Amino acid sequence: DAMHVAYEAIYANVHRGAHRLSQLPTDAYEDARATLDSYINAGSDSEIVFTRSATEAINLVSASYGRVALAAGDEIVISEMEHHANIVPWLMLKEEKGIILKIAPISDSGEFLLEDYARLLGPRTRLVAMTHCSNVLGTLTPVKEIVRLAHEHGVPVLIDGSQGIVH
Repeated sequence: DAMHVAYEAIYANVHRGAHRLSQLPTDAYEDARATLDSYINAGSDSEIVFTRSATEAINLVSASYGRVALAAGDEIVISEMEHHANIVPWLMLKEEKGIILKIAPISDSGEFLLEDYARLLGPRTRLVAMTHCSNVLGTLTPVKEIVRLAHEHGVPVLIDGSQGIVH
């Protein structure tokens, strides 16, 4: 409904004009950021970054953080059930920079194996990039535990919440 209203009644560039018609979509955009902040319990609405897609968001992290902060021998941990959008950028960094990609296994029934994942975290781990909910298997990963274990090692985490946000 909001998209319909935006296209029909208040279409203008967000954050690009001083006129009223530009302020209306800007206010709606910022209200959406605040609503999402509350919904996902972010620390503040400034932590919310809108992109066109999860693929673009993951590519943005790979192209910025990955190319700046990672060096040959650094490790990224993903899982066997990742969408291509969360595999390809890291494979490209592996080719380009010589990073090591570690793959957290899943069981034959598609369950995330938390203990096996925990064993992959080490002194060279620089990023964990995991799905919240597999779009292939429907598996919900134990995100809180994934993040907790990574943070115990001082490792930042990227969670692909595209499928999981509805849960």
